[in-house]
Amino acid sequence: MSYATSKLANVLFGLKLDRRLRAVGSPVRSLLTHPGMARTDLSRDLPSLARRVETVVLGPLRRPLDEAAAPMLFAATVPTAPASRHIGPGRLFRRAEPTFAPLRGVATDRRLAADLWIRSEDVTGVRPLPAPQR
Repeated sequence: MSYATSKLANVLFGLKLDRRLRAVGSPVRSLLTHPGMARTDLSRDLPSLARRVETVVLGPLRRPLDEAAAPMLFAATVPTAPASRHIGPGRLFRRAEPTFAPLRGVATDRRLAADLWIRSEDVTGVRPLPAPQR
């Protein structure tokens, strides 16, 4: 649950940042990317049996690190990369093409994003951009 909540916070914050940047006329954009399932050793601390099951079940779906990094590289280097979409790796059999998933549900909750923004400012003491005039 904590992992999913942290990923939701990343999306809400990224979308809010993009809206604030556009509201002040900044040329900077906030883009959302994800690597999909990558071949890492994050499961190294799982119990032996769980690690083996995870390797057998999920192993074939995991991407090499260079493929997992592709969505981030795309977002950083392609000026037309779409904002307000989740840029991810290509589909399993069409890996060269990034995907652009629309965001739905709580991920588009503007009130929740605003609350998260305010809480982030309070916790960090940082107020990086003037508030939009809306």
